[in-house]
Amino acid sequence: MILLGACAVSAQTLFAREILALFSGTEFVIGLVMAAWLFWIGMGGIIGGKLKCFGGKADFEQFFVVSILVAVLLPSTILAIRGARSILVNPPGSLPSLGSSLLVSVTITAPFCFFYGVLYNIASKLWKSSGETISSSASRVYIYESVGSVFGALLFSFLLIVLLPQFLAALTLSLLVFSALLFVPFDRRTFAKRALVFSAVSFAIIFFSRGIDRYTMGQIFRGYRIEDVQFSKYGEIVLASHKEELTVFSQGSRLLSVPEPERVEEIVHIPMLLNSNPRDILLVGGSLGGSVYEILKYRSVRRVDCLELDKKILNLKQKVESWSKRGAFFDRNDRRETAGSGVVVSYIHSDGRFFLGKAKNKYDVIIVNAPPPMNLQINRYYTVQFFREAKRALKKGGLIGFIHPSSENFVTFEQAAILRSLEMTLASVFKHVVVLPGTSAHFVAGDDTIDTGVILERLRKRGIKTRFINVNYLPYRFSKERIAYLDSVLRSASAARVNNDNRPFVSFLELLLEGRKMQFGSIEILGRLINVRPRIPFVLTSLILLMIVLVSRKRNAARAGVWIVGFTSFLLEILVLLQFQSFSGLLYHAFILLTAVFMAGAAIGAYLLLRLDGQRKRQLATMHAAFVAGIGVFLILSRGISNGNIPYPAGISVFMGVSFAAGFLTGSYYPVVLSLALKDKGMVPSEYYAWDLFGACVGGATGGVLFFPIMGVVWTGISLMVAHLAAMIFLPRRI
Repeated sequence: MILLGACAVSAQTLFAREILALFSGTEFVIGLVMAAWLFWIGMGGIIGGKLKCFGGKADFEQFFVVSILVAVLLPSTILAIRGARSILVNPPGSLPSLGSSLLVSVTITAPFCFFYGVLYNIASKLWKSSGETISSSASRVYIYESVGSVFGALLFSFLLIVLLPQFLAALTLSLLVFSALLFVPFDRRTFAKRALVFSAVSFAIIFFSRGIDRYTMGQIFRGYRIEDVQFSKYGEIVLASHKEELTVFSQGSRLLSVPEPERVEEIVHIPMLLNSNPRDILLVGGSLGGSVYEILKYRSVRRVDCLELDKKILNLKQKVESWSKRGAFFDRNDRRETAGSGVVVSYIHSDGRFFLGKAKNKYDVIIVNAPPPMNLQINRYYTVQFFREAKRALKKGGLIGFIHPSSENFVTFEQAAILRSLEMTLASVFKHVVVLPGTSAHFVAGDDTIDTGVILERLRKRGIKTRFINVNYLPYRFSKERIAYLDSVLRSASAARVNNDNRPFVSFLELLLEGRKMQFGSIEILGRLINVRPRIPFVLTSLILLMIVLVSRKRNAARAGVWIVGFTSFLLEILVLLQFQSFSGLLYHAFILLTAVFMAGAAIGAYLLLRLDGQRKRQLATMHAAFVAGIGVFLILSRGISNGNIPYPAGISVFMGVSFAAGFLTGSYYPVVLSLALKDKGMVPSEYYAWDLFGACVGGATGGVLFFPIMGVVWTGISLMVAHLAAMIFLPRRI
C-alpha cells in the first residue's frame, strides 16, 4: 500500500501538470481537477465496499488484479490527456472550448481514480481479515497510504522528474508497482512466470517509450516543428517553429515569438522615452525576443539586468537568437554580454519579486515584458505586492512600464474592467499613472509627474531608429481624442478591483475575457459574479455550512462531521496551493511537495490518535476548535505575507506548515469519528471514507473558481471558522 500511495500522489501530480497545459496554465481549474480525482476515488470506495470478502487467497487475487489495472492506467491516462489536447487546442497556444475541456478534465482520470478507490477498500478488508477491527484496519491503511504519498513526493521531485520526461516518469512508476506485485502474494510456483512477463513488458516499454512520447507531443503541436521540449519546475516548455517564426510555448500558452519587432518596440520605447535619463534598466521577462537590442539603442544606458523566472528559458537563448536577424548582435554568453562602450547586459535566473526584494541596484526604468495574466504565475507581476517591490527598486524619478492587449476603437466591458483594475492597482502604489491607448494599452507609473508630450521630441533628439514607434504613427495613436475616449471607458468600469495575491481579480477577468472571445456559453455563469461583493457569498456559504451542522442527528452527525472536515481541509489546501502560486510561482514544482506534506500530517495525525486513549467526543470537539484556531492563524500569516512583512523563505515555510496542519487535523479526525460511528461492529468504513472524499470534492470544485477569486482568502477563511465553531458545539453531542 505504501508503493501504491506513492504511485497515486505521483499520478495526481502528473495528471495535474498535463491538464494545466490543456488550460494554458490556468490554475483556477486545479481545484476542479482535484475534485474530480476525489469524486471518482469516492465512487470506487463505495463500489469497493460492496465487494464480497472471500477471505485469504481470493482477496489477494483481487488486490493483485486491481493493482495491475491501476499501474496500467497511469501512463494510459497521460496519453489520453495528450490526445484530448491535440483535439481541443487548435491552433496551439489558444484557449480550448471551456465546456468540453472541463468535461474531459473531470472524466479522463475516472478509470484510474475509480480503481484506486476500489483498491483502498480491498486493502482495508485484507487487514480486517487478519484480526484487526474494521476502524483500526481502515485507519492503518490510511496511514500506510499517506506514508507512501510522502515517499512518492520525494521520489518524484528529486529523481523521476529531474531525470525523465513526464510520460517516461509515469511508465517508471508503473514498472515499480509491477515489480512489487511479483511478491504479492509470494508463490514460488508463479514467481518465475510473473518475473518473465515483467521482464518482457519492461523491455517493450524501454524500447518504445521515447518514440511514443515524441509522437504525442508532436500531435499536440500539429503544424509546427518541435525544436525542443523541456519540463522545468515552472511548467512545460516547448520550442516550436512554423515557417519563418519560432515560438516558445509555456504551459500550453504562447510566451513569445521571434521575430516580433512591433511588440518589442512598443513595450520598450514608451517607458524609455518617458524617462529623462535611462541608465540602469531592469527587464522582467521576455529577454529573448529582441527587447535587449531595443534598449541598447539608447546611448545613455549603462546597465541592463534581464530576469527570467525559468532557467530553462535562458537555456534556449542561443536557439531563439539564431532565428532572429538581430541575434548576431549579441555575444553568445549564457550569463553576461557586453554591448557598446561600458554597457553591461546580465541575464539572471531569478524570480522577479524575490529579486526586487533583495536588489542592491536601483533602476531608472523597470520594464515588465510578460504575457497577459491569464494564470497566477503571470499575475504575480501585476499585483500590489509586485508593484511595491518594484517601487523600492526604482531611483528617484524612475518609471515602471508594461503593455496589455486592448483595442484602438472599441473597448469591451471585460477589457475595460481589466485595464481599469491594472490602473487602480498601480495607483494604489504610485502617485502618477498614465494609460496610453492603442491595440496594446501602455501603462507607465512613477512618483514624479509623467509628461507624455515629450515622447516625440525625445525620439528625435536621441536619434532612436525604429520601424513602428515613429513620428508618423505616434501623433495619431496618442491623439487627445483617443486618450480622452480611453479615459472615459476606464472611469466607467465599475467592475474593476485592485489586484492582489489574496484575491487575483485580474486573472479571473482574463479567463472571462478569453471565454467571451471564444463564445463559450458556460463562461456567462462566471461573468455574472464579477459585480458580487465578497460579503454576499460569505453569508450564503456560512448559512449553508451551519445548516449542514444543525440539522444532523445520530449517524448523520458523523457523516456531517466527516463531510465538514473533508470540505474544510481540501478547500484550505486549494487556497494554500493557489496563494502559494501567487506568492512564489512554484506550484508546478511544489504541488506534489505540498500534497505530500498534507499527507504526512494526515499519517502522523491518524497514527497518534490510534494510539491515544481518552474521551473520543472530547477529542472531536478539540479538533474542531483546532480548526478554528488554525484557520485564524493562517489568515494572520497570510496577510503578513501579502504585506511583505514575512520574508520569502519564511513565507514558503508558512504554506508548508499550514498544509501539514490541515493534514494532521484531517488524519486525526478520521479514526476518531470511525471509532464513534462504527463501534467496531464489523461495518465497512467505505461510506464514511466516501463522505470525507465528497466533502473534499465540493471544496476542491468551488475553491479555485469561486472562493479564491470571488471571496478571497479572508472571507473564505472566516466562513470556515464559523462552520467549525458550530461543529465544535453541536456535533460531539450527536454522534
